[in-house]
Amino acid sequence: MDDTRAAFREVAAGAFVAAALLLPLTLPLLNDGATHAKVQFRTSDTEPARVLTLRTSMSVCATAAAALSYGDPKDGAYTEINCDD
Repeated sequence: MDDTRAAFREVAAGAFVAAALLLPLTLPLLNDGATHAKVQFRTSDTEPARVLTLRTSMSVCATAAAALSYGDPKDGAYTEINCDD
């Protein structure tokens, strides 16, 4: 019986964490207008930088910028996401 309760608690905790992580991406926020996102990336020092622009909500752009921006000093690869207001 205790194993069943422990398993249920683990599943409930996992579902709660997943819902908390997905909530900002699925619910429209007040005053969350559309913005232009500019994504710049390069896979190595020998490759030219590439640019991608798209239109999305400010919350999705800010979340992506915080989660996906990085730089690798070893090979010069990077990803940078800028959100225009």
